[in-house]
Amino acid sequence: MFAIAVLLGIWFAWRMPETLPDAFRLAPSAGPILAAVRLTVTCRAAIGYGTAVGAMFGCLMAYVGSAQQILGELYGLGRWFPAIFGSVAALMGLAALTNANLVRRFGMHRMSHAAMLGFLTLGAAQCALALATGGKPPLLLFVVILGLSQFCASLAMPNFNALAMGPLGSVAGTASSFLGFYTTLVGAGLGAAIGQHFNGTVIPLATGYLVLGAACVAVVLVTERGRLFRGGAA
Repeated sequence: MFAIAVLLGIWFAWRMPETLPDAFRLAPSAGPILAAVRLTVTCRAAIGYGTAVGAMFGCLMAYVGSAQQILGELYGLGRWFPAIFGSVAALMGLAALTNANLVRRFGMHRMSHAAMLGFLTLGAAQCALALATGGKPPLLLFVVILGLSQFCASLAMPNFNALAMGPLGSVAGTASSFLGFYTTLVGAGLGAAIGQHFNGTVIPLATGYLVLGAACVAVVLVTERGRLFRGGAA
């Protein structure tokens, strides 16, 4: 990973020159950077949608952290583990491919909010199924619901990121870096907390999806002052 990072750094330095005009560049000093961070954390849309991204990312991290125990040990998939794990990733990739067309048709707010509500609904279904089956639902049904959940998350998260960055064009570089750090920190922490509760069933993971899905909806409602499917946060 370190070697790849070095190669990418060299490639970007060589092939990706700075595109921001000189007149709009900030001096590389603590003052402007801290001012940009302060603007970011006090921006309702940025911190609200950033937190929503962190909650959904936490579900992804919980799944990744629990996949081996659930798919490998609980269901005993053995050599089939990569195929099932990859099928969920394939649905996420499909969401990324279709997102651009859907956003052009429905708009970022409608698209991301609908995907978020779908994510919450699937989280509730996943949790109910887990409880009804003693923590070991039928594999196919579990994977389908999980995959559809991640499909919805992969539709919502990129648009949430764009909505978070919308008001911060004047400090886009610093804001993007800070929000990337913030969402990763939140997601990794929440995912680790859910993963640590693995008890030989899918109940902790399913509960995590439901709780974080509900938290995501609550955060977006606060961010948009109770209005979904239309913008208003700033």
